[in-house]
Amino acid sequence: MSENKSEANKDFDDFEQNLLFLQKIVNELENQDLSLSETIELYEKGQLLVKHCNQALEKAQLIITNYEKI
Repeated sequence: MSENKSEANKDFDDFEQNLLFLQKIVNELENQDLSLSETIELYEKGQLLVKHCNQALEKAQLIITNYEKI
């Protein structure tokens, strides 16, 4: 069980870090004069971060659901 907790904690730490990176990307897209290729590159990185954040949220929801069943 402690291994699962460690894995979950890592996922949630990654979530926090990914969310910060995502906020930075949004700021750069809003506040910078970027070339089209730079914009696309940031957009693609942002989409990947969103995917990882959603996966972490889904894991959190599963954990909460499992605790509610106890």
